[in-house]
Amino acid sequence: LKDPELLQRAGAIAKAMGNAEASNKLIADARKTNPNFTL
Repeated sequence: LKDPELLQRAGAIAKAMGNAEASNKLIADARKTNPNFTL
C-alpha cells in the first residue's frame, strides 16, 4: 500500500482489533509516504 489514507484506515482497523503494534506501523508508513497527511 502506498496510499496514506488507506494506510491510516488500516491502522485504525488494526487498533480497533487490539493490535497496537500493527496500527503504529501502518500509521508510521502513512506519514512516511506523505509527511503532510493529517489524520
